[in-house]
Amino acid sequence: MKRRAFLQNAAVVVTPLLLPHTFDVLSSTSLCAYAKRNVVFVHLNGGNDGYNTIVPHTDKAYYKLRPNIAVQPTEVIRLTERYGFHPSLAGLKPWYDQGNMLIVPNATSANLDNSHHTCFHAWKNLLVKPLTTYPLDQKQIIEFSAADLGLAASDFEEKLLNIASSISTHQQRHVYAIGLDGFDTHQFQKVKHAFLLQAYADAMNTFMNRLKALDELNNTMIITWSEFGRSLAENNRKGTDHGHAGVLMIYGGQLQHSGIYSNQETNASGAFDVSTVYANILGTWLGGVLQA
Repeated sequence: MKRRAFLQNAAVVVTPLLLPHTFDVLSSTSLCAYAKRNVVFVHLNGGNDGYNTIVPHTDKAYYKLRPNIAVQPTEVIRLTERYGFHPSLAGLKPWYDQGNMLIVPNATSANLDNSHHTCFHAWKNLLVKPLTTYPLDQKQIIEFSAADLGLAASDFEEKLLNIASSISTHQQRHVYAIGLDGFDTHQFQKVKHAFLLQAYADAMNTFMNRLKALDELNNTMIITWSEFGRSLAENNRKGTDHGHAGVLMIYGGQLQHSGIYSNQETNASGAFDVSTVYANILGTWLGGVLQA
């Protein structure tokens, strides 16, 4: 059964979906200066393990509390003296090196609990709130379904390429959402998570290359998020339980800032509340210059 979640405000105009697994914001011609700017939300459904995605490879507590599932320093794709990619994300390294990625480790939002439903909607509200600042006569917002954000790995790349095709054929601002399922890794996480990250990285690499070939990369921002992170300590099933902070990954061809965005580059503790930063990023992207 699909759980319908309207983006915000009962007065918005709801129209049929342009593509399965998407939601859409249509700008009026009065905002045509930024009409070709697009946003694609990529949801890692289930609560992605940020610690094994962007690995704190010099943190002793990380290795002490994860004797079976930690990514070893020799496996990490180094990004900074403190952080690195899981090896399954190696295909994204060229985009990072070219300044097309901004990564926020330990990202969170206030008032989260350990419920998938509650956290999904808390993040959804954070993600779409900047979109609702436009007057109602300057937008149409299409509903998005939580159930549509749970694609299997085999379908994920194809749907991203469908979004790329949609971006190339539309002349107005569009916002899309897509999701990859399977990240609720309570047991035997190491192999499963590596597989999912590989599927994600391969699909994102293909998607980014397609956008570049279509000359749409500079018009598109991609935001990868998850409803929450995982516990730092592994459990007795060689998995992880629901945690709090996760990782936010932002891609684009016009990022003014890239690399690792962290207020705790030398300290593993302390989550980073991204609400203000995120609202600034998204709000200015749709109406001006992207910055963070």
